[in-house]
Amino acid sequence: MSEYFLKIFIFLSIFIFIKPISKAQTYYSMSNGSWSSNIWSTTAHAGPSCTCQPVGGCTFAKTANIYNLIAVSGCSTFTLSGGATITLQTGGKLTVNGNLTLTGGSTINIPSGDSLVVNGNLVMNDAASQIISVGFIKVTGSVTLTNGANVNGTGSGS
Repeated sequence: MSEYFLKIFIFLSIFIFIKPISKAQTYYSMSNGSWSSNIWSTTAHAGPSCTCQPVGGCTFAKTANIYNLIAVSGCSTFTLSGGATITLQTGGKLTVNGNLTLTGGSTINIPSGDSLVVNGNLVMNDAASQIISVGFIKVTGSVTLTNGANVNGTGSGS
């Protein structure tokens, strides 16, 4: 009988102490607005709305597809980390009102006709982090690329 209880104890302990595996979340902008407003879907660009904002606030480590004019405000530094990816889709424009830092293999993709504007400094900290652009990039402050970080593409910038 005690062996039976030991097996049940071990079985239950496994389920109690194992952390759930979190599914990678993708966000889709549905209209123009602020990064921190409820303009996002976790299903598709057309919705339905998740009545949510991308998790992490000023630090983002998921995937976002931007189809609209999106502004990040209220962060002295907006950080993409942990392999975050932001892709500007047709009509997508991202303005960061503050500094932008990419680290941990994070990427921003900017297709032709779309733009990234950083009203502050741009800092990229590792070779795995990159901005791939055939669109437009504007940084009003300084640009710092360290440890092999790079900006690739044929787009324009200032």
